[in-house]
Amino acid sequence: MDQRSALGELYDAVTRANDWSLRDVEARIAKVGGSLKRSRINDLVNANPLESIRAEVIYDLADGLGVSADRVAVAVVQSMGFRVSADGITPAEAIARDPHLSEDTKAALLSILKTATERRRGA
Repeated sequence: MDQRSALGELYDAVTRANDWSLRDVEARIAKVGGSLKRSRINDLVNANPLESIRAEVIYDLADGLGVSADRVAVAVVQSMGFRVSADGITPAEAIARDPHLSEDTKAALLSILKTATERRRGA
C-alpha cells in the first residue's frame, strides 16, 4: 500500500483530533460559502501523488479543517512530490494564524514571545 500523502496525513490528523467525519468537513466548508463536496475532498486527500489543485480548493480545505491556507498549501505541494517545509513561518505568524486560539490568548502569547525575543537580543 502506498504511503499516505502529506495532505492525507493533515486531513487524518485534524479530523481524528476533532472527531470529525468527511460530512462534518464538508459542512464546515459550506458554512463559510465554499462548495467543495465530500467526493472531491475524498479524492484530494487520497491522491498520491496529487496532480493539480486550484487555490480556491486550498482555501476551502483550510476552512473545512480549521487550519491556515498556508498549512494546507504546504501539504498540497508536498503531496505533489516537492520537498518543501513550513519552517519559514515565524512563531509570531504561527500564533497569529492559529484559528484555535482566542484573540486574548494570541495577544498574551505574542507578548510573551516579544519579551523572550527582546531578552534574547539583549534589549
